Amino acid sequence: MDPALIPVFRAFTTAACEVLAQEMGHPVEVGTPRAQGGPYRTEAVDVTAIIRFTHDIEGTLFLGLTRATSVRYVARVAGAPVQGLDDPTQSGVGELAIMIAGRAGAALAALGQRMNIAPPLLVVGRDVVVSTLAAPRLCVPLHTSLGEMRCTWPSQAAASAAPWSWGSGGEGPFGLYGARRTLPYTLLGP
Repeated sequence: MDPALIPVFRAFTTAACEVLAQEMGHPVEVGTPRAQGGPYRTEAVDVTAIIRFTHDIEGTLFLGLTRATSVRYVARVAGAPVQGLDDPTQSGVGELAIMIAGRAGAALAALGQRMNIAPPLLVVGRDVVVSTLAAPRLCVPLHTSLGEMRCTWPSQAAASAAPWSWGSGGEGPFGLYGARRTLPYTLLGP
């Protein structure tokens, strides 16, 4: 992992554990992080919240959950049964990803690193490929009382990333602005 991203890794891992423990009332066990490359694949998860972050810290958070874990999580925080991966359940997963990114952003701001967070994009289904243009990532399994969740984020700093950019305007997905080195993502169907 790029040493410049160690504070980012710590901020996101700590944020995910704190948010999940607070929401569920149970501690979270962090599994062994794994390096990933190539496209992000939704092989083992049914719903993935994708949150783009830009500014001093740039990249994308992928939060993947199985259908069962998603339903159990949303039912727990809503205090009522939910009907599968319906709109409220998907919204709950997106909100969870926003809370994790927001808490990580606050921790990074305390270190002098600004981070703008875009609204989540949700991918529902398995065997979906999200092209990450071979950007290296780190996947951290989070074991909760409601099931496993997977947090994935870039494992190289934006300044050392491949030399592509969205340009100088507001074009591109996820509200990217300015001519910076960013990690564009494309959804590809099964």
